[in-house]
This record gives sequence, structure tokens and C-alpha cells, in this order.
Amino acid sequence: VVVTLKYILGQIIFFVVPLIIIGFIAPSIAKLKSNASKLLGFAVLLAYLSSVGAAAFSSFLGYVLIPKLSITPVTEGLK
Repeated sequence: VVVTLKYILGQIIFFVVPLIIIGFIAPSIAKLKSNASKLLGFAVLLAYLSSVGAAAFSSFLGYVLIPKLSITPVTEGLK
């Protein structure tokens, strides 16, 4: 039960924290008035490119590095 609650709470925090950050940063950028839309657009673009880059990097490592590791599958010992 504790693990389930910990997992659910972790997922809620993982989902809500970016929304809180956007909630604080977007109004602050909008208050700048001069070039606020450009700055907000740049911030969103930077966040998007960062997440896409992280996904691409992890996929690349998953396909290139992990197969080269000498990890014995657990199922081989069961045969």
C-alpha cells in the first residue's frame, strides 16, 4: 500500500511541478511588456527542444550503449 501511495504521489508531483513553474514564469515574462511574446516563445521553444533532445539522447544510448553492456538476463538462469 505504501509503495502504491508513493508512486501515485510521485506521479502527481511529476505532473504538477512543471505547471507550477509555468504558472510563475509566464506572468513574469508577460509583465516585461517589451518583446514579452518573443521571450515567452523562446522559453517554450527552448523547453520543447530540451525535452526532444533528452528523448533523442536516451533513445540513442538505449540502442547503442545498452546492447554492448554485458548484462545477463534473469531468464537464462531459469532454463
